Amino acid sequence: MEEMRLAVVGVMGKGRQHARQVGQLQGARLCAVADRNPDAAEIARELKVPFFADIESLIRSGAADAIICAVPHPVHRQVEVPCLEAGLHVLSEKPLAATPSDAKAIVDAARRTGRVLGMMFQYRQRPAVKKAKELLDAGAIGPWYYAVMHHAINRTQAYYDARPWRGTWEGEGGGVLVNQAPHPVETLMHLLGAFPRRVVAMNNRLRHRMQTEDIATAILEFDGGAQAALHADTIGLPPSEWWAIWGDRGNLRMEDRQVVLRQIDPDVPGAIASGHATTEPVPVEVTQRVFDETGPDSKHLGMMQDFVDAVCQGRQPMVGGPWALKCVELHAALILSAATGRAVDFPPDYDEYDALIERLRVG
Repeated sequence: MEEMRLAVVGVMGKGRQHARQVGQLQGARLCAVADRNPDAAEIARELKVPFFADIESLIRSGAADAIICAVPHPVHRQVEVPCLEAGLHVLSEKPLAATPSDAKAIVDAARRTGRVLGMMFQYRQRPAVKKAKELLDAGAIGPWYYAVMHHAINRTQAYYDARPWRGTWEGEGGGVLVNQAPHPVETLMHLLGAFPRRVVAMNNRLRHRMQTEDIATAILEFDGGAQAALHADTIGLPPSEWWAIWGDRGNLRMEDRQVVLRQIDPDVPGAIASGHATTEPVPVEVTQRVFDETGPDSKHLGMMQDFVDAVCQGRQPMVGGPWALKCVELHAALILSAATGRAVDFPPDYDEYDALIERLRVG
């Protein structure tokens, strides 16, 4: 493939930015935009590419080798499966789908057709995330036993009112866990290199007029017994977002562009076995290093370039379909746990989750 012909499907939201950025990619060009909203034709005129009013006509035209899918996630399956089955590669906005059933159908289509399915998890491009992952993989804190993710951002009522599908079970399939939290949650799973075996969650709607949750807190249990605590809300001001991980040799905290690594000597097993028989903590020597990661953050453009390179090089993208499916399974497990008031094994039962969402949709 000399130059990938890349179409953007859904350009009335984030997809507009993606379409305008395609021209900055190496090895690809924007070939079309598609959207059911006739107003999107103006974006096609701006970018001097053909406009298609539906995905079927785009596929029939043969104009594209691949698409970026930026339509609302509850209809990703309706767009992405036909494209994959027509031989197109797909880069999907997050989350891959609203339900595990839909996400699995997309992943199965990619596997069946041999097409590349990538995910737009742009936190992977953050310099601090890359540094934290490098340190953790090098064993800087040793085996981890506890982690925390905190994600608090503010969304106004006008934000939800501007798009009738937002904050509804029918149109969005969840609240903060499905819309805002997928990036920080995926980041924690990426740093830990694992998904949990069981979750317990509490979700509520506290400050907004909407159907779905605007605050969620959960405990995750992993193989071996390690635990993680997650918190996400669309209430908090000022916004705050950070991750922290504790291990046998120290701990790591990441916030904004800074990673703080604190290593201890002796390590936790050594301290526990030290014979120190008082209630005072075992004395440890702490070595702290601060990494200010000021390098470029290529964000969405970096994920788009990785996707183009993956297709052209015949490799998997930075974040592929099977991992994205696990991310959808995780938000489903959290919603199911909160709704039923019980711990939920991971992955959750697809049929039970589909039945829950159907009940919530009909009120």
